[in-house]
Amino acid sequence: MKDNLTDSIGKCLHGIFCSMENVFADIARTIDGEVPSSSEWHSDLLRQMSTETSVRPPVIASSMRSAVRDVMGFRHVFRGLYGEPLRRGDVLSCLDRTCSEVVPGFLDRLRNLEGHMNQNPAPHESKDGDDGTDCDS
Repeated sequence: MKDNLTDSIGKCLHGIFCSMENVFADIARTIDGEVPSSSEWHSDLLRQMSTETSVRPPVIASSMRSAVRDVMGFRHVFRGLYGEPLRRGDVLSCLDRTCSEVVPGFLDRLRNLEGHMNQNPAPHESKDGDDGTDCDS
């Protein structure tokens, strides 16, 4: 039986992670000067954002890694369902973790990054062009 509420929440969670991933890719491009391009670029990008560099602090705190990976995993499941219904318990668990840990942690790390960058501007300039990180791919 189709559960429209669960499907809608799943779609919102998918959108939240895609938006976060787009921000991570923008940080990788404009601050780090490099966006991963391997077939595993989603995971590589999370590793890159979890690592401190010479110009920025980690964007994903070590305490957030597991939760961010879980949301990424949910996004993978959401995209690969091919008509199968989402399981309400899985969706609600992901929603709870996203609202209680992932989004607050993400916003906190962005504020931290902003403060750091205001004090220490990055030497890299933005590279033009398509880096292949569109979340729809």
